[in-house]
Amino acid sequence: MCAKLSSSCGLIYINKLNEGKKVMAYSADGRLLASKKATGGSVHFQAKTGSVILLKIGNETITTIVK
Repeated sequence: MCAKLSSSCGLIYINKLNEGKKVMAYSADGRLLASKKATGGSVHFQAKTGSVILLKIGNETITTIVK
């Protein structure tokens, strides 16, 4: 995967995605928080600063802490 992940001010940004790529955000306890498809090669999610978020991008899962 070549996606670029960053977070700032309670937002998670995922760039360099293929158009239409599905990205799902889960809480640390496994609850689905949001599901979006990439438009313009990117998606973003809002989350509480300091929270642990699991991002499922295609067949890969990435864990991040929101800044």
